[in-house]
Amino acid sequence: MKSVEPIESRAGLDAALKKGAALQKALRILCGLLFILIFCAAIWASIKVGFSRLFSYYGEGQTLDQPLLLAVQMTPGDPEAHYLRARVLEDAGNLSEAIKEFEQAVSLRPSDYVMWQELGLAHDRVNDEQGAVSALTESVRLAPFYSQPRWQLGNILFRAGRYEEAFAEMRRAVMNDSMLLPNFIDLTWGAYRGDTVAMEQVIRPERDEWRLALAKFYAAHGKFSEATGMVKSLHELSASDRQLLVSMLLKGKQFHAAYDVMSGGASAGSPVQMPTFLNGGFEDRVSLEEQSFGWQIARNSPAIAISQDGSQHHSGSYSLRVEWNGDSPADTPALSQIILTEPNKRYVIKFAVRTEKIVSGGLPIMAVSDITGNENRALVQSKPLPQNTEGWTEYSLEFTTGAATEAVLVTLRREACTTAPCPAFGKVWLDDFEIQKVN
Repeated sequence: MKSVEPIESRAGLDAALKKGAALQKALRILCGLLFILIFCAAIWASIKVGFSRLFSYYGEGQTLDQPLLLAVQMTPGDPEAHYLRARVLEDAGNLSEAIKEFEQAVSLRPSDYVMWQELGLAHDRVNDEQGAVSALTESVRLAPFYSQPRWQLGNILFRAGRYEEAFAEMRRAVMNDSMLLPNFIDLTWGAYRGDTVAMEQVIRPERDEWRLALAKFYAAHGKFSEATGMVKSLHELSASDRQLLVSMLLKGKQFHAAYDVMSGGASAGSPVQMPTFLNGGFEDRVSLEEQSFGWQIARNSPAIAISQDGSQHHSGSYSLRVEWNGDSPADTPALSQIILTEPNKRYVIKFAVRTEKIVSGGLPIMAVSDITGNENRALVQSKPLPQNTEGWTEYSLEFTTGAATEAVLVTLRREACTTAPCPAFGKVWLDDFEIQKVN
């Protein structure tokens, strides 16, 4: 016989189902409302951050504190707002408030090395050495391979007289940024009063780039033997750097050191080849850029033209043609070369000349002068070259060096004129220069 469910039980079940459905609906509505509230809160937070950044960037760009203060008030938990306000306050000279803002910024973003660095520099500006060192040390810890935190820390330690610590930080900074090397060298020079041994113990120039920088610095500051020694320690030296060092040494009248560098940095104690003319027969190209021991030719003088000439030569295949075509300073060499010599020795210079249609109140001459001292001292000069020659004429000039003579300058120039202007016209060919020691 089939059982019949009571009517009361069925009605209770239906009521329970309806109640559960209503509860689910209420929960869905509540969740929806909660989502909307969260969404609105997020939007409001984003709006606040957006306006805060807008005020911050505007205030920083216009160096106005009011927008920045508003930004900080809107988003007190935003480290960027505090950082930007701190920078503006610092620029305005309000260092105490700037430091407070920097401290707030680093407390909100403690892993940002830039904020720690700026905090350290702000402490330094108020002469708070301990605060500056502490903040910059943290910046270095956070960014150990960045150059600026170490360099700034090194500077503060340097000013405090803590040289060993300072230069250790600076050296590591330079290892990562070679642009800091000149400043590093200059600071060690000042700290150790030009003691190059002490400098090198601190700098430890293990790279060619550092050795070259030191060589240039030494040469510029009159430490010529140290400069030459540093050049000899280089593994490679570019032509332009070699030329620059030679020019610096010649300017300091360090003729033998300059010749040593020019000839490739011969080993210490090796004899320098002297005396000799380089390219005495003009078989090699004469360069306008040459600024050392080769032939130097007149620059910025449009009235003088100088070139190799293959149609005229005393021997070999070429000579050098010098052509005057207008007014030029008579005492300015048209051509010159430095020759290394020994003290108290007698020398003879031989060369060949050809001339054509020279017209001037100051005719060309060949001259030799001692350039070892502060002022050039004339040793010998030729008679004025003839206006015209039939073919080539051989010349010789004899002279004796002084007790301190290290180098002489051989020049082609004109005699002094008695009137001004004093133009010159015509051509001179030169060839086969050689120098010999007589005794």
